[in-house]
Amino acid sequence: MAGKKDNYLSFVIGNLTDAQAANIMSDVAKSKNKHAPSARSVGAITKQDGVGSILAKGWQNLIGKNE
Repeated sequence: MAGKKDNYLSFVIGNLTDAQAANIMSDVAKSKNKHAPSARSVGAITKQDGVGSILAKGWQNLIGKNE
């Protein structure tokens, strides 16, 4: 698939059990590997109070800024 690689994807899904979160994370990883095997990615599972810091740190790591 040709095209400019300038798109990013992020999402937060809440109110999940540990098993549901793990299954969804696995499904997302499999889909990413199928559709964009060379794309960079970062994923994490956290409790509600950790969402903001996980998103901020993950975004910095993904775009290569470790400030």
